[in-house]
Amino acid sequence: MSGKWISLISLSRKCLMTTIVLFCAYILPVQDVYARETNLCNDFQSDITYYFETDNLINLGEFFAVGAVFANTNLDSYVRNRWQSSIRSRSLDRILTVPNAFAEYSVFYFPIYVVTAMIGQWFPNNLDAIDAYEWGYQSARTFVLGGIQQAVFTNLLGSGRPYLGQSSRWTPFRYKFGVSGHAMYGAIPLLTIANMSDTPIIKGLMYFLSALPAISRINNDKHYFSQAFLGWSIAFLTSRSVARTNLSDAEYNVFVGPTPDNGVRLLVVAKF
Repeated sequence: MSGKWISLISLSRKCLMTTIVLFCAYILPVQDVYARETNLCNDFQSDITYYFETDNLINLGEFFAVGAVFANTNLDSYVRNRWQSSIRSRSLDRILTVPNAFAEYSVFYFPIYVVTAMIGQWFPNNLDAIDAYEWGYQSARTFVLGGIQQAVFTNLLGSGRPYLGQSSRWTPFRYKFGVSGHAMYGAIPLLTIANMSDTPIIKGLMYFLSALPAISRINNDKHYFSQAFLGWSIAFLTSRSVARTNLSDAEYNVFVGPTPDNGVRLLVVAKF
């Protein structure tokens, strides 16, 4: 690896650590938009508690069961060969260019989440700022909790890359590509929007778009289906747990704000 890339990686790590410190220092003592005291440690604890609830663990087991079947049989290789020979095309490559780029850089999105949450805190009576804060705060927590899982499972499962001719079978610590990081990190911001929205069309659109980074990794022959699927699955379950924390902490509140046509809109947030 060239000195240029080593320096870039070193700089990116320093930037990431700096934003984590800023995230902890800024978010811990402030009031969030639901008029409760934000405590990062308590929120993380709640996120983990919701993650290990029975229904979530059942879903996790189901997702990993699907991944296991594909990875440890010929299904992963079959899907890969069929996709590369019959589905992949120049047109599809062009269509997936944006999702692929989105996935490539998604691991560096954490600073964006932190800055967005910080800016949103500056305007507590602005509805758009409220949404920006929630999106940034939830995405950042999902990034951390999901990233830990991805780092553990991608090495523990030990499957390899398809374009390198490596096997998809789970062989602990043999390779380090068992769970696609790009599929997971690329899905987080879109899944967070889906969790925040009450509109079925927006939810459906965001779920669809959140899967495109995973599909782009399959299309580019960087990951087997099972690896991309598990990456998206971890993002889905983690973001859902984080959203449950925020919903459980919400109290009755009414926010007033302007509309683009100079009208007035009300936002009522209630705890159930």
